[in-house]
Amino acid sequence: MLNKYPELRFIHEDFEGKIWLGFGSKGIGYLENKEIKLLTFKNINLENKSVSSIYHKSKNNWIINTFGNGVFLIDSTEQVLNVKDTLGFTSPGAFISHIEKDGNVWFATSTGLYYFDGKRFAKIKSKDGLMDNSFFNYLEDKSGNVWLPSSVGIVRLSKQELIDFVKNKIDKVHPLLYNEGDGLLSNQCTGARHSAITPDGKILVPTLNGLVEIDPSKLKTNTIPPKIVISPLLYNGQIIPDDSSHVFSSGNNQFTFQFSALSLAAPEKVRFQYMLEGYDKDWGDITNEHKAVYTSLPAGKYTFKVIGSNNGGAWNQEGDKLSFEVLPYFYETWWFRLLLLSGLILGILAFFSWRSRQIVLRNKELQEQIVLRTQELSIANDDLTNQKSSLENTLTQLKSTQTQLIQSEKLASLGELTAGIAHEIQNPLNFVNNFSEVSSELIDEMDEEID
Repeated sequence: MLNKYPELRFIHEDFEGKIWLGFGSKGIGYLENKEIKLLTFKNINLENKSVSSIYHKSKNNWIINTFGNGVFLIDSTEQVLNVKDTLGFTSPGAFISHIEKDGNVWFATSTGLYYFDGKRFAKIKSKDGLMDNSFFNYLEDKSGNVWLPSSVGIVRLSKQELIDFVKNKIDKVHPLLYNEGDGLLSNQCTGARHSAITPDGKILVPTLNGLVEIDPSKLKTNTIPPKIVISPLLYNGQIIPDDSSHVFSSGNNQFTFQFSALSLAAPEKVRFQYMLEGYDKDWGDITNEHKAVYTSLPAGKYTFKVIGSNNGGAWNQEGDKLSFEVLPYFYETWWFRLLLLSGLILGILAFFSWRSRQIVLRNKELQEQIVLRTQELSIANDDLTNQKSSLENTLTQLKSTQTQLIQSEKLASLGELTAGIAHEIQNPLNFVNNFSEVSSELIDEMDEEID
């Protein structure tokens, strides 16, 4: 029957006793009459989503964890909420979900531990105090502790501390790590998605080298915080005794802080957290390193602080500290800045004084030019006035000449007209005279013929 579905990843028995199966590429299936039937949803296709674990909360309510595709919350109306998008992380490997009686959910993923109260998501990561970011399961024991199998061992911390953190009452958690030094067969809790708690409260966790059984009731915790000590400062590789001056010049310098925790019980499990006050904005990640290095620090006053915990998770919050000062370059000193500011002010005043003199001189030149131009304009105006008067006289003479010419032309035209009229009168008189002469000649010729 399972030969058809070789990628079986998870088996889940729901509140009704029904067996559900999670497949890598087929989504979700269930057993019915010894047959596997696949479940489909109208708003999401679970094929090739690499299902890692499934939980049937109630009728038609599902939590589906996947490798690389986040977490899908499906409600009774088959509406889908992709936790990957809501939390803003990229394709996490969500290994397991733990549902509490009040409906709140914890998610163990490859990017941290997540919490969802139905409205808001919260995340707890290594910087918040956890030893790792990748957790394969979430288990609660009868004593109010949470167990988180990881790739560095098994992390235990207080459930109440987790609640206080996600509600912003505290800013860090203080877990306890169990690893090979405590008897684990391997730090790699491979297969820990299938961890379990037995009816009598024992915790079973699969590891790379076998199954581990933990009885929380028999565990003893070291509750004495370790003493934290900072060794003498190393400046550019040279030891600076504690009674020496801790004032250094600026430059390409290197400050090395070495520290330790006086804990004889499992000293390899001591954890530290440090910050350089005046440079770091917050505490760094929890680490098992015994050294911190800072280079090329700017001028200022600094205090290196370090706190630590023992193998039982008991933290010395007082820790130890070391203060020192880095002197500024000469151009960073207050007197140089004051001198520079004074020079700048004097320069500005000198510029304004010079500029004022330039403006006064320029105004004087402009006034002289105005007087000169006024005189030139006055002379030019007189010339124009004289030219105007001369032109007016010339115009008067032209008009008089024009009048005389017109009168002469009128008289000449009248003479021509009179001559023409006289000519025209003379022509008829000549005709009469000529006619009279012709008539006289004809009469004479007629008298001769008669005779």
